[in-house]
Amino acid sequence: MRKISLVSSTFALALLISGSAMVANASAFPLFTKKTDKTVKTTDTRKQPVAAANTAGTEAQKPEAPASKEEREKAKSADLVAQATFWMGELGKNEKDEEAAVYASNALLGIGSNQRALEVAVIGIQANENNAQLWKNTGKALLGLKRNPEAIQALTKASTLLPNDIEVRNAIGVAYDDLGQSTMAIKSFNDALAINPNNAVTLTNLGLAQALNGDLKTAEITLRKAQAIPYAPVQARQNLALIVALQGRFKESEQIASQDLPDELAKQNVAYVQRMLDDGNARTNASQQ
Repeated sequence: MRKISLVSSTFALALLISGSAMVANASAFPLFTKKTDKTVKTTDTRKQPVAAANTAGTEAQKPEAPASKEEREKAKSADLVAQATFWMGELGKNEKDEEAAVYASNALLGIGSNQRALEVAVIGIQANENNAQLWKNTGKALLGLKRNPEAIQALTKASTLLPNDIEVRNAIGVAYDDLGQSTMAIKSFNDALAINPNNAVTLTNLGLAQALNGDLKTAEITLRKAQAIPYAPVQARQNLALIVALQGRFKESEQIASQDLPDELAKQNVAYVQRMLDDGNARTNASQQ
């Protein structure tokens, strides 16, 4: 699974700033029904001859033993592909292995295998229904697959088990943002900021959600705060440049953007936003005539 980015793309917001359609409430989440044990009954009551014990066959059918504690600890520090291979092997020995399900889904998320990570996490939940990390991984995998309503449900469950996990709250906000539900996205990002008010990623996301909700002035304040935090993502400043441009301050926007981008690219980005605004004004004036 590809690594999930919790910061929205930069100048793509310009295409959305006019507003997005609201999406209906998430439908029921169908993934997590318990497996039912099925006992196969036979109606053939004829006596069967008793076969001699086949010790070799019995030995071959013994389940493979799990890796030792030392082997498992070593696997946790391996590269992600090796981790995924190791922990999937452990799950093959025992699909109810809680530790294996967590680490396998973690590794699969890390290498961008969303669908496989989802399958592993769901199997893990069926055996360990209150494992918070498995619910979180399920939500992240669904988010990576753009199955946002289901992602929100899984992540909401994770948030009840991990009330102080800022990444979960942030991911919920991203899912709502992708659905065009800016108000719910803003609430989720604010929930994340209640845990850590100076998280630059969350502030960057919040600023974009505020802009999508039509509040450019508040978005600018939020993004200025985000980009001032040490080690803030580059998107914080680039999104600030966009918000400034959308308010008609093109020269200032270009100066902000050029701190991270080549001058020519910064000019092109600002020119794009200016053309978009000019076209929008022209259409508005034409409709009023």
